[in-house]
Amino acid sequence: MNDAIVLYCSLGGNTEEVAALIKEALSDRCRVHMHHVSEAPKNLPYEDSLLFLGAYTWGDGKLPAEMRKTLRRLYKEEGISPSDVACFGTGDKMFPLYCRAVDEMEHHTVRHGLTVIGPSLKIEQSPRNKKEEVRAWAETVHDIARHHQPIL
Repeated sequence: MNDAIVLYCSLGGNTEEVAALIKEALSDRCRVHMHHVSEAPKNLPYEDSLLFLGAYTWGDGKLPAEMRKTLRRLYKEEGISPSDVACFGTGDKMFPLYCRAVDEMEHHTVRHGLTVIGPSLKIEQSPRNKKEEVRAWAETVHDIARHHQPIL
């Protein structure tokens, strides 16, 4: 695994900040491609890559439409097969379905026969005071993927 691909959707910038922290954490370990889902090029090296998927939770626990469309395109239309997938997201604990978008991304990933490694990362609102937490998570996920030993 020489590449990590970080695809995210962000409304207020919090999920984009998490994506940038993941990229920063892994930049000395592998080549990192980071893109907003609406700007991701079609020719990313998904095969044998570690794919990070990130989204905010919209409304009452919904996965944003742009991420839902991206998952449909990647999993159904293109049939990508990265080595492993890790999910992250931001949300607000004042809502009953906190960070449910992360759970939904995991569900779609497993449903299409891909391996989710983790645990997934859920950040309340902003990652500004959680830089080390995000770094440690990204490095752990990368190490798990490199050794192909998913946590059950």
